[in-house]
Amino acid sequence: YKPLKFDPNNLYARIKRIEFPDTPIGILWRKKIDEIKRKIGLLEARCSDHFTTQSIYLYGEPDQKTIDEALKLIQKMPEHFPKTENMLNSKEAKKLFEKAIEEFGLKGWSVKIKKDMVADAIAGKSNSVMLRKDAMFSEVRLKGTIAHEIETHAFTATNGAQQPYKIFQRGLADYLTTEEGLAVYNQEKVDVEETEKKYWAASSVIGIHKAIHSSFAEVYEEVLKYGFSMERAWKVALKAKRGLSDTSKPGAFTKDYVYFKGHLMILDFVKNGGDIKDLYYGKLNLKDLDIVKKVKGLKPPMFLPGYLRKD
Repeated sequence: YKPLKFDPNNLYARIKRIEFPDTPIGILWRKKIDEIKRKIGLLEARCSDHFTTQSIYLYGEPDQKTIDEALKLIQKMPEHFPKTENMLNSKEAKKLFEKAIEEFGLKGWSVKIKKDMVADAIAGKSNSVMLRKDAMFSEVRLKGTIAHEIETHAFTATNGAQQPYKIFQRGLADYLTTEEGLAVYNQEKVDVEETEKKYWAASSVIGIHKAIHSSFAEVYEEVLKYGFSMERAWKVALKAKRGLSDTSKPGAFTKDYVYFKGHLMILDFVKNGGDIKDLYYGKLNLKDLDIVKKVKGLKPPMFLPGYLRKD
């Protein structure tokens, strides 16, 4: 791993000097500072025995209830998936992403093809969507990916940019669990195909839980055991073992746990009468929603997915 491009001690010192107003936005800023400290701690812990502890401190780890929910979903996974015709390569997908961006009226967003990526698609914070060069998409899966990357990540960023404080665009403290859960929720609204991807978030829960106590190879075998493809098993192990220097030892980067955890949280939010539109003020943490609504000058979200605009 490359040396850090910043001095952690200098950043800690700068953070310590910041004073916050006793207002809703001040509370959100203080929470963000706490998250930044945890992120610095994680980066400092790369390749050390403390890495897993720091990752859990930042992203959490699968508890037994979440593991049971993941296993329950995996048990519903078919042995074989229908073969998909008309697969689209990254260049073809790029055109459809660009078309969606234009139709949604998003300004300043671009789509780029990148070689060195683990994920098939990522919406970055520089108003760009990156597609992995050798990624392949079915037409239905591409609709789900657009719902995930554009109608979630791009929309919350664009809505956040309209707010009186930039933190709504960059992301409130611990927003990722809510955002990725919302992305999975939106994806399932349009992705009606029975594909392995519907079970990817659950496979990450199983893989991360195994990685905390086992080696890279054991994680790979564990995910295979539940019927996932070799490619998926490899990706789960690869993502779960990032940040470690010796992947034969126990330890995990637990970030991908947030997809499944977040999805359960969104389902519970909706079940209890929550309004999904409230999650589009920007990149926010569901747990902070009451505080967010008290921020002065907050503007209604401009960009919403189709199923919310019809209501």
